[in-house]
Amino acid sequence: MISGAIIAVAFAAFLIFAPGAGTTNPSPLWIAVIWGALMFIYGAFRAIRGRHALDHPRGGTSVDGK
Repeated sequence: MISGAIIAVAFAAFLIFAPGAGTTNPSPLWIAVIWGALMFIYGAFRAIRGRHALDHPRGGTSVDGK
């Protein structure tokens, strides 16, 4: 959640405050802002909802039943 917020804010700040930010051409760096925002949203969701039944304690999933 924190890393997603850092990525989104960093790229958004670069896009807003960089020289030539007032141009009308859309920048592909907005993809990084959207990606960071999605990471933040997913992190907030997992923080609120907690662990899922398929989450394995050592990482990965326990779908195979082991």
